[in-house]
Amino acid sequence: MTKRARGYLTVTALRHVAVGIVCLALPNDFKGDSYQIIIEVLPIGLWGLLFLAGGAHLGYAAVKGDERQARIGLSLSAVSTSLWAAGFFMAYFVGGIVTLIGGILWTALTLKDLVVCAQPMRSPFERITREYVGPQAR
Repeated sequence: MTKRARGYLTVTALRHVAVGIVCLALPNDFKGDSYQIIIEVLPIGLWGLLFLAGGAHLGYAAVKGDERQARIGLSLSAVSTSLWAAGFFMAYFVGGIVTLIGGILWTALTLKDLVVCAQPMRSPFERITREYVGPQAR
């Protein structure tokens, strides 16, 4: 596993941990209409625990350099983020909240996780970087 892939896993792990902490520490911040469907799927505290567990799993995969665990973690990340994306889109189209930005951002995060799940575990820009920098890019 490349350093860039480990870096991506670390950033994704930190994102999950941060969202999990906010869900657990500030549950009253999720009272707006845009979160209604997300909370109907699971209470915000359970979302917090799931995000923390996902962050821990991704962090473990990054530290160990374990591609199998990384793919499992990124797949689970894609599931959780896609559920939030769906919740924001549903809130917009059904509930009439004022912006699509939440759905767009969570969808982008989902797609990034799925792109990095490709085999072998590397950044999709790894080949370009090696061509540009040369052999010392390792």
